[in-house]
Amino acid sequence: YGYYPMSDNVMHEMCVSPLYQKNIVLFVLAYYFYFNISTKFFFNIVHNFLYLKKIILCSHNNVMKTYINNSWQFINKFTKQFILSKSGDKNEKIVDIPHSVCETPLNYFNESIYEGVFGYKKSFKTLKDWKNRKVFLTFDGVAHEATVYLNGRLLGKHSSGYTSFSFDITEKLQPVGKENILCVKVDSRESLDIPPFGFVIDYMTYGGIYRDVYLEDKPNLFIEDVFVTTCDDECNLKIQLNQKVLSKTELSIKIFQWNSKDKKIIQEK
Repeated sequence: YGYYPMSDNVMHEMCVSPLYQKNIVLFVLAYYFYFNISTKFFFNIVHNFLYLKKIILCSHNNVMKTYINNSWQFINKFTKQFILSKSGDKNEKIVDIPHSVCETPLNYFNESIYEGVFGYKKSFKTLKDWKNRKVFLTFDGVAHEATVYLNGRLLGKHSSGYTSFSFDITEKLQPVGKENILCVKVDSRESLDIPPFGFVIDYMTYGGIYRDVYLEDKPNLFIEDVFVTTCDDECNLKIQLNQKVLSKTELSIKIFQWNSKDKKIIQEK
């Protein structure tokens, strides 16, 4: 795994997809026989994969992530009608994420080639597994200003193509089994008040949804963030939940230490 950087979704698919696992087994067996590697090295590869699988599946135990990178409708000139319109416009193209609003030549071009206001649209169904859970929509990167709509309703706006952003869409989803229409207005024009612009860079950028887009369903109460501070030989841990809880509510916290063989509780409260 150290030779090829894999995104989180690829690693998770390796652990849950029978097709991925079959291909990995075939690859390892072919590697074993072709290069005549030692049996110890062979079993070391298998052990490392099983350990990786264990860690990833445990990390996804309470938070399920669904990637929606494939088969987006793209139009090179955004209009309000695009937000809820059905596919069929002759100017629309089907694209996969990551995507750039245009291909640039090797040289002799300026920022005007990729500047504009573009549209992306994707539909997905509300799953029954999301019942009594929180559902979040996350974009890992949209250059450079994104205005996001779900089922015709504005979710919000985010500026800067170098930071991720999320929306809680739990209350905005259609009933179970119904289609949701997700639309993104992407403004790739350079603006002095949107990083990294403002006469501080000397390179061309680009426009589009150029990083993963995914849905996460989480328990109604979950850990939103963890803060660790140290002072001399003390280590302080602060856990931030996604919502306030009543003062009389009992919460149990377990902190685990992992190694390649097992896990053990090092603190419980």
